[in-house]
Amino acid sequence: MQRKFELILTYTKAKKIPVSAVHLVGGVSCNSALREMIEVSSAKYGLNVLTCPLDICVDNGAMIAWNGWELKNANQDVD
Repeated sequence: MQRKFELILTYTKAKKIPVSAVHLVGGVSCNSALREMIEVSSAKYGLNVLTCPLDICVDNGAMIAWNGWELKNANQDVD
C-alpha cells in the first residue's frame, strides 16, 4: 500500500497538481500502522498529514454490526 500511495504522490508532483496535505479520516484512520505509513510517505514529499483524534474515528462497519447484534438480541427483524 505504501508503494501505491507514493506512486500517487509522485504522479501529482510530476503533473504539478498542487497538494499540500493528506487527510486521513473515517474508520480507516484508526489503523495506527496506516497512519504511520501515511505520515512517513507524506514527509518525503513535504506534505502535512491531518487526522482526527482516535476517540472520534468511526468504523461504520463495526457500528452496523453492533446495531444488528442489538436488534437480534432484542428479537427484532435484522433483514
